[in-house]
Amino acid sequence: MNEHLMQAQRWAQLTICEGDIGHFDPDKWLRYLDECRIDGLVLNSGGYMAFHPTDIPLHYRVRDPEHEDLFGYMTEACRKKGYAVICRTDSHAIHRDAFEAHPEWAAVTADGKPRVHWSYPEAYVSCPLGDYGFDFMKRVHGELAEKYDLDGIFCNRWPGSGVCYCASCRKGFYDFCGREIPKVLVPGDETTRLYEKWHEMRAFQLARCWDDEIRKHRPAMRFIPNSAVGTEPFLDNKELGAYSDVLYADRQGRSGLMAPWANGRIAKQMRAVMGDKPIGGIFSTGSAEKRWKDSVQEAAELKLWISEAVANGMRPWFTKFSMQVFDERWMPVVKQLYRKYADWEPYLRDTKSRAETALVFSQQTVKEYAFSERDRLVEKPINGWYQVLTESRIPFDMLDAHDIDTEHLSRYKAVILPNIAVLTDADCAALTAYAAAGGAVIATYETSLYDENGRKREDFGLSGLFGVHANGKDINNIRNSYIRVKKGVGDPLLSEGYFEAAEEPLEEVWCEERRLSGTESRVGITFDPGLFEDSPFAAVPAYPDLPMEEVYPRALPADYEEVFFRCYGAGRAVYFPGDIDRCYHDFLFGDQRKLLRNAVRWALKGEDLVRVETPGFVDTAVFENGEGVLIHIVDLTTHHAQRGAAETILPLPEVTLEVRNDLIKEGRVRSLENGSVSVERGAHYTRIRLPELKLHELLVLN
Repeated sequence: MNEHLMQAQRWAQLTICEGDIGHFDPDKWLRYLDECRIDGLVLNSGGYMAFHPTDIPLHYRVRDPEHEDLFGYMTEACRKKGYAVICRTDSHAIHRDAFEAHPEWAAVTADGKPRVHWSYPEAYVSCPLGDYGFDFMKRVHGELAEKYDLDGIFCNRWPGSGVCYCASCRKGFYDFCGREIPKVLVPGDETTRLYEKWHEMRAFQLARCWDDEIRKHRPAMRFIPNSAVGTEPFLDNKELGAYSDVLYADRQGRSGLMAPWANGRIAKQMRAVMGDKPIGGIFSTGSAEKRWKDSVQEAAELKLWISEAVANGMRPWFTKFSMQVFDERWMPVVKQLYRKYADWEPYLRDTKSRAETALVFSQQTVKEYAFSERDRLVEKPINGWYQVLTESRIPFDMLDAHDIDTEHLSRYKAVILPNIAVLTDADCAALTAYAAAGGAVIATYETSLYDENGRKREDFGLSGLFGVHANGKDINNIRNSYIRVKKGVGDPLLSEGYFEAAEEPLEEVWCEERRLSGTESRVGITFDPGLFEDSPFAAVPAYPDLPMEEVYPRALPADYEEVFFRCYGAGRAVYFPGDIDRCYHDFLFGDQRKLLRNAVRWALKGEDLVRVETPGFVDTAVFENGEGVLIHIVDLTTHHAQRGAAETILPLPEVTLEVRNDLIKEGRVRSLENGSVSVERGAHYTRIRLPELKLHELLVLN
């Protein structure tokens, strides 16, 4: 492992443009980096455009009249300061002269034409999976490694920009499976699956080719793939995590109605894949919506994005397109936060999560089941649970479905499966054994109903654990169905929050129940009622929503249930036949949030790790290292509440935490943001009061 890459915590990426030459002062930028207490620089040169002297034919070079080697001047200055240094290259486009000399370097469209660049028609889109990547870019990376003291090379769009039909790709795919590249990729189609598998294989071959060439010159240097992890099936998470010594998530900011915790989810997924290896989060100073990179994000947006990254274990990396500054409003925001996190550095290094709940995500469920419905069947169920856990202030990790095994499951008291439809027999056996040994499993909708090849099973793979069988009639697009909550039935944890006294109680009692919104889709099941714990939740079958005179419930009680609670061995299981997590994401019904929250608390037997009391919306994460137990609290409360661009982060008055006593053995608490806190030790929990939460607090417990 490269020591510089291991140590660097605060990254800056500066992208030199051809038009910048003569219009910026590199020394002024170096001073700003020092002011930010940067310890890692990413600077571009090579591939599409070189800002260093190059001996490679057709390697387009830009000369700076002030510095013969502009790239070398800046990287050497940063090296002297002790920075880690990465070179960013670009393999996705070629200039016209290179195309005319080597037309085989260009990507080709399905109709056989060279692909002109979609944004800059003076250039051509390249195909890095042929000679351009395995020969030309290999020499570019070798030259950089030989000439400069670098820690790594990070290449933009390195595996290509969509499907290519050049002669090299067609031959490679035909040799792989005896088929032609499909004109249109059709989700679920066998040829499409084979193409995706071949493309992934070829991409890893290219990464290893470049890595081998780099390490011939500098053994500690690495090629760092610009690749995401998560549910998207482009590169296999497990193989990518095994290949990479470090990895940086290139999701540069929020867009549209993304939740304010979105970067926290990226960080959790990165940690799930990379384990203890360094991970970083790239963010843009300009707008992440479309590509308005010379605009400036709102200060609140930058603060939320950066704070969520750091609180969840990622190292921040800002990227600035062009060395010219057209609007400097982002610069003091980055400087302020980077300096703060430099002061916090001992508490951000070598941390391990103390979360006791894990939320599973699965690439295979997309590949073999969701196909073109990834959003509805995969992303929304995950995000529904993510929202619930965050709003409920329950610290949690994310767990890659590749790692459903005894080693990884045993770290948690509860594991949540948000419609993880595709599970292997080994996965099902591991989850069943985990529950029998004392763990808790919570699952929704079609979890375990499909095997690893996307074949629907005759019954749930987890049928024995759930206690139900998938042999009933499925129902979709249900309208006007409900869940009733019965007072005083079952464990009080389950009905918590539904029967509190009203601020102005009625003079007469009208009913002893509560009525919740139901789900829109449900698996048809059969079950033995005697296998389950008493539950306050009962289904209300759908009935007409018009004409108004017909809007009343019919058959009660229902012949099905909406949620099943069950003890299994030493553990517990909760199963929702409906898509309640997806519904919560779409509709944000508070009653559904309470149901999901209470299911988790019941699964954990009410043994909360941390309880947070505040009227605002906060994210809570718990880690530990040699400094003690570390509790991050990020204020996500904005004028636009849970979704939409943030203009202002609303400070929260007093925030109270109750921390389980095993986290705070000696009773010492330090606030890195507020300084003083009040601490009151109880029998099982220690109560900590913060005077105010403005953005990101870090408590150190000993």
